[in-house]
Amino acid sequence: MVTKTVKELKEIAREKGIKGYYKLNKEKLLEVLGIAHAITLEVKENKRIYKRCCHNTIKYFCVKCKGSQICEHNKRKIRCKERKGSSICKHNRVRYLCKECGGKGI
Repeated sequence: MVTKTVKELKEIAREKGIKGYYKLNKEKLLEVLGIAHAITLEVKENKRIYKRCCHNTIKYFCVKCKGSQICEHNKRKIRCKERKGSSICKHNRVRYLCKECGGKGI
């Protein structure tokens, strides 16, 4: 994926003749230029670099983009009760909060 800066996006908008481009932020520029799905934004959070999609969520967990960690029930795979994700116990509860399993959140 190609990562573009705001300055580069504004230059592209200026070349295409889009009016008012200088007032737009990065997400709006991507939307106006029609290249929102082709560019991934990288953001540093908690000492990790996460790729963000055009919806400004972490790419892996974006429901609208059908990220790799989203199941067919539109939930995170590890937390989906229908597919028995890794954080769901045999009692069909969140493992951390399950009393019978001795969850640490109790």
